[in-house]
Amino acid sequence: MKTVEYVIPEHFLSALFNGDITGLSDSDAESLRLFINDCVDEHGYFHAIASGENRGFMKYHDMQSYGVLACDCETVIFDVERV
Repeated sequence: MKTVEYVIPEHFLSALFNGDITGLSDSDAESLRLFINDCVDEHGYFHAIASGENRGFMKYHDMQSYGVLACDCETVIFDVERV
């Protein structure tokens, strides 16, 4: 299995692991959609498999370029190899 790690804002974790975007605002849901689409384009396959280290409050994280402001974040491990 090939994996990659990204530092993701905590409020996106339910959507990543459970597919439940009901707790996200429309702008956050759109930011997550763009992030996932870009990662699929880059890796070909992209599936969240585990959350790891709690990083705490961070200004700089892997979703910052999608308009997501500073917030509490966690390291998330993604499977990028479809078997």
